[in-house]
Amino acid sequence: FAFAGISQTAGTGTAQFLKIGLGGRPTAMGGAFTAVANDVNASMWNPAGLGQLTNPEGTIANTFWIADMKKYFAAWAQPIPYAGVAGVSAAYADEGSIQGFGIDSSGNPVATGSFSNRDLNAAISFARGFNFGSLDLYAGFNAGYLRVKIASYEGNAAAGDFGILVKEKVTGLSFGAVAQNIGQNLKFGSVQEALPLNVKIGAAVNANNVFVLAVDADVPQDNKNIKLSAGLEASLADRSFAARAGYSRRLG
Repeated sequence: FAFAGISQTAGTGTAQFLKIGLGGRPTAMGGAFTAVANDVNASMWNPAGLGQLTNPEGTIANTFWIADMKKYFAAWAQPIPYAGVAGVSAAYADEGSIQGFGIDSSGNPVATGSFSNRDLNAAISFARGFNFGSLDLYAGFNAGYLRVKIASYEGNAAAGDFGILVKEKVTGLSFGAVAQNIGQNLKFGSVQEALPLNVKIGAAVNANNVFVLAVDADVPQDNKNIKLSAGLEASLADRSFAARAGYSRRLG
């Protein structure tokens, strides 16, 4: 089933590739990862979650998207004793060959040849945890560089994310929030385009590290239609394997 709607702000932000979810585990859970974020994928979902890592972690992923678009992602996180957890990550999107069109003197569309669209998002991350009795509080940020290249036009910007995550150790409940793509406008010469600022909140419950149930609410500022997500993870064979399911739907 598909649901469609119209928003007055839809499409007013550039660098839309930033909205594509990355990492097999978070995407398998429908994107409901803001309050989970307990592996290296946290760098792209909620950087605060990196503070939960006690061992180095890395990942490499390749996503095949619609219309021949491909997205590549790599990340590494390294705990630093008595300081926190630092990380680096990079995502690269390639939309392949795109057919260009113009308008002739009669107002009819005319093919003008093909062009490419390639985007890069690279970031450094840092997160740290704080203990308050049965509560663990984590805070973290990404500081990154964006480059968008469409045909011969190239835009650049500095941007970042900031997140928090709170875990209650007795009940297994956790809550998270993150603001993504905070920064300057993407600059194409004298033209500037706003980044797709995004706010996410989430909640999760972890039952003895065997079952995880998570929900998220996603509010993109260039499209006020809220997206709701839910995900379930069941660990099997002493956490050697996991089964995951997820669902998401945009309201409005």
